[in-house]
Amino acid sequence: MGKKKDKYFTHYDRVINLYKDRKYTSFIHEATLYLNIRRKDNNMLLYRAKAYRKVKQFDYAIEDLKTILNDGYDRKAIVELYYIYYYLNMYDEAIKLLPILYEKRPINAYSIAISELVMKIQLKIDVKTKKGDKCDYIKTQIFQYSTILALEHIQSDHGYSKDKSSESQSSSFSNNVNIKYLFDVVRNQVKDSEKANRDDVLEVHYFTVPNIGYYNNELCNYLKVIVIPNTDHVISMYPINDLGFESSYNLEYDYETLFNIEKNKVKNLSQIEKFNRRYRRV
Repeated sequence: MGKKKDKYFTHYDRVINLYKDRKYTSFIHEATLYLNIRRKDNNMLLYRAKAYRKVKQFDYAIEDLKTILNDGYDRKAIVELYYIYYYLNMYDEAIKLLPILYEKRPINAYSIAISELVMKIQLKIDVKTKKGDKCDYIKTQIFQYSTILALEHIQSDHGYSKDKSSESQSSSFSNNVNIKYLFDVVRNQVKDSEKANRDDVLEVHYFTVPNIGYYNNELCNYLKVIVIPNTDHVISMYPINDLGFESSYNLEYDYETLFNIEKNKVKNLSQIEKFNRRYRRV
């Protein structure tokens, strides 16, 4: 009996490791073979649902999650199902899950509140908000987006200042970065939602920008950008020094403009050239 149990767990681990190695197509194949033998392994079903989501086979993912939930409440399965509905803009279905999400709190109230607000505004459903709550700034931006407010928020939280210590500002732009120009450039390049990190209730984009700023006094080469889903409404952006498992894209920008590099030498040469041409010295 003991040998069979060890063999079972070895097989399980081997299949799960394919998921951890991000070999999703191979994992789905092996997980299906595994589930043909052990049909009631809800944990394997959950991983297969996640793998289906990764390869964008959402119908199969939803089917697996509903199979799990037919056996009763499962925290991870209902969160996964909620996020799939949310990111596919299946807001009517996602909203039906809100009561159990608020009751059981499988994800934090902040994420639930923000995603609920996004959905209800898209569906033109009235929403009551409280002033001064944790996500007041984000709620204000979702209701009526303001580039001025966004820039003020970014400048206040991440703009360079000699008066700010590293303790009060863990992430800050380099002092020569033109934040207004960067903001405009980023807004033009976040319209492709397919490039966003889809594991958050807000869209998250990552860009490679060498020497963009500092995180805890360490030089950063990446920019993290937070966007209201399905829009170009950037509500925050700041330098980071580690992508973790995420992918970044190269940001297209003018180097001199972004880093406020003086063009005095070019201007001076131009003036000299004009002088020489005027007096026919060349």
